[in-house]
Amino acid sequence: MVGEQLTHLDIDQRGSIGDRLWSVRTSDGKIGSGKHSRRFTAAMEREGSHFDDGPLSLIGTASVLASAQERREPLDCARFRPNVVLETSEPFVEDSWVGHRLRVGTAVLSVTMRSPRCVMIDMKTADLPAQPGNLKTIGRVNGANLGVIMTCLVPGTINLGDAVQIVGPEPQ
Repeated sequence: MVGEQLTHLDIDQRGSIGDRLWSVRTSDGKIGSGKHSRRFTAAMEREGSHFDDGPLSLIGTASVLASAQERREPLDCARFRPNVVLETSEPFVEDSWVGHRLRVGTAVLSVTMRSPRCVMIDMKTADLPAQPGNLKTIGRVNGANLGVIMTCLVPGTINLGDAVQIVGPEPQ
């Protein structure tokens, strides 16, 4: 249940195919989170979504680097669990894409909002040690937002190395 680097990503209206299809549920049927320490059982998504804010997320490498520089400590992109990591040269440029459509590979995506972060980015994961202070840092440099949330308008495939093209604002 940890992230992995892929050479391609198949996208549909639900998001990255197979992503967060399974959740951990408490004995009373609630979706488990890092804030609870109860015993969990696995449950496949049926009626409700397992996504906090939306089905797809994108993060720019320059945004992560700017946060790391402010923190004076390396930050691993995997800590933020993005579906797409985009090599960027301007920190937080992805924030300016909210309300726009992007073509990435053969998929067309709608950028719906900035990605709000929570204390989970400070916590230990299966792959990464605890790193207290990440949320405070991102709060200082970008209002506790890092990356953007997207929905799929046209299903398709994103391949490693594909460029992002802004195809226009969302129709009003």
